[in-house]
Amino acid sequence: MTEEQAIKVLCMIETHGGLAFKAKEMAIEALKQKLYDDAISRQAVDTLIDELARAISDERCCISRGRSTATIMQDILDLPSVKPQEPKTGHWITTRTFMHDGEYYCDKCKCESPNNEKWDYCPNCGAKMVEPQESEVNK
Repeated sequence: MTEEQAIKVLCMIETHGGLAFKAKEMAIEALKQKLYDDAISRQAVDTLIDELARAISDERCCISRGRSTATIMQDILDLPSVKPQEPKTGHWITTRTFMHDGEYYCDKCKCESPNNEKWDYCPNCGAKMVEPQESEVNK
């Protein structure tokens, strides 16, 4: 899941103020964060977002199956910093022929592009799609 997709999912979660709203906003801001010195693990945030969504749903239904939203929000605040890595980049390759438009595939994982469109990111491996370098084209 890309950060853009995670943000869309978070935006669909209804919150009515309070800790749940604040936790949702913090998670969105964490996902929008790019390569900075003080970054947090996207995988850790995704895990806590899933747990937060379940906790919000449980609290609305007056069910207490897991931890509270306040506890989960504190866990988000307490996530340790990680050293950011350079983003993986790739480019779309095509099976285009003279008579047929073909399909687009990620050059990193060979995943087919959804709806045969050139997305900004590969939905399978998360590589940011860029135009191939001249040296790569002439190989």
